Amino acid sequence: MIRMIQSFVQTLSADRELPHGFAPADAFEQLYRRREDPWDVRHSPFTRDRYLEVMRTLTAFAPCRSMLDVGCGEGTFTQYLTGFAGDVVGIDISATAIARARRGVPRARFHETSLEAFEPAVPFDVVVAIEMLYYAPSVTAALDKLRRLATHVVISYTHRDRARLDPELDRYSVPIARTFHPYFGTKRFGFVIATLPGAPAAPEVTAQE
Repeated sequence: MIRMIQSFVQTLSADRELPHGFAPADAFEQLYRRREDPWDVRHSPFTRDRYLEVMRTLTAFAPCRSMLDVGCGEGTFTQYLTGFAGDVVGIDISATAIARARRGVPRARFHETSLEAFEPAVPFDVVVAIEMLYYAPSVTAALDKLRRLATHVVISYTHRDRARLDPELDRYSVPIARTFHPYFGTKRFGFVIATLPGAPAAPEVTAQE
């Protein structure tokens, strides 16, 4: 119980510095420079439950060729993805977080970049976005970009953000494609996992002369 309370307090502290809504890149960098694991994702029982459910969702698409972890932070969840795909990539806008991820997860590749700027050579099989939509400049643009990056998209977000995010997701998936996972059997606290079909751009066809 004490560990659960400590984790909850640490998460609230990070959320106060980066409230749900658009957050600039330098705010993330400052947060990671001040302390490692600012949301306590390595030890939080809440994060453990979320990660387990996301991994259960990913079993429908694994094993596969490639996976992308958007907003990977220090690579805590990216490490699990290396068991699902041969090629695993993580991206984040914090240079400090990416440096720690490279040290901690040598089996994956990491890039310091925003979702908006990231342009891979080929689409991924699966893109995972855990708790990152809150901070996008435009949720609509972020969802469109996520779908262009992979064949399948898996997203998670907190229950408190459903009123804002569910209408955005309605454009791409039916509610049955979203599953609410409560904490402590309540209806107010928990998280949602959504699966969306991707829309990778078709390769350019060069006309033969």
